[in-house]
Amino acid sequence: MNMDEYQNLCFRTWNQGGTIRDQIINATLGIAGESGEWAEGMKKWLYHSHDRPNVNELGDLLYYIAIEAGLLGVTMEELAYRNVEKLRKRYPDGFSKERSQNREDE
Repeated sequence: MNMDEYQNLCFRTWNQGGTIRDQIINATLGIAGESGEWAEGMKKWLYHSHDRPNVNELGDLLYYIAIEAGLLGVTMEELAYRNVEKLRKRYPDGFSKERSQNREDE
């Protein structure tokens, strides 16, 4: 499965009721909520001796990202491409601390 197929499958289970605005808010809150759950699990693992969080939880975050991108008219393939191109411009020779600290934002 490629990322665009994944995105289309995500929409099969998305509640498409309400306005596009409402759906974008719902997806944004989903991203925030799932990010918080992941961060909380990592905190408990790293500082409270809990088991490592289940990486499948990252799939929930990916789901909301796929939905929001689609609602905004961007495919997952395009989103990934744009991100890689941004990173290529920012770090043409790979990551370096110096370029990270002295970069100009696009």
